[in-house]
Amino acid sequence: MDAEEVIRIIKSNYPPENYTMLREALDSAILIVGTIRAGDADAISEILSLLEEIADISKEDRELLTRYRDMAQAMEEIR
Repeated sequence: MDAEEVIRIIKSNYPPENYTMLREALDSAILIVGTIRAGDADAISEILSLLEEIADISKEDRELLTRYRDMAQAMEEIR
């Protein structure tokens, strides 16, 4: 299952207007799935390694990059 298929499935099963929070969560999922591409996990791991060597990145930035890398790895496993 690729990102386009995931987005298509979400949109074809989109809930009615009175499910506001669910719709917002699904919109966020569509955005995340659409931005994660094959190879992103490896690229992010490489970026993290380089940043740790040359810069003192904040804990928050490191956690954000790590979460994105983990999401990318999960998406690659689905494919």
